[in-house]
Amino acid sequence: MGRSLLDAHAGSNLAGACPYAAWEFVLGVGTGILAEESNALPTAQQAVGAALVDSYGEHGLIDVLAQVDSVGWAVAMIVAAVALRHTHPPGWAASS
Repeated sequence: MGRSLLDAHAGSNLAGACPYAAWEFVLGVGTGILAEESNALPTAQQAVGAALVDSYGEHGLIDVLAQVDSVGWAVAMIVAAVALRHTHPPGWAASS
C-alpha cells in the first residue's frame, strides 16, 4: 500500500508540474514575442504595443492555466501529505 501511495505522489507532482510549465511557457514566450514586436513598431505606435504587453497577462487563457496550476499543486500537496501520513503513523514526530 505504501508503494502505491508513493507512485500516486510522483504522479500528482507531474500533474502539478505540467500546468505550471504550460502557464510559464504561454506567459513568458507570449510576453517576449509581444515585447519584441512592440519594439519594432514606429515610435508613435509603441505606446499601444506597451499597453498590449501589459494587458497580455490578464488574458482569460492565462488565468485558466494559473487556476489549473493552483489546483494541480494543491492535489500534489494533499497526496504528499497522505503518503507521508501512511509511511509515518501519527506520533512519529513526538517519539524519542
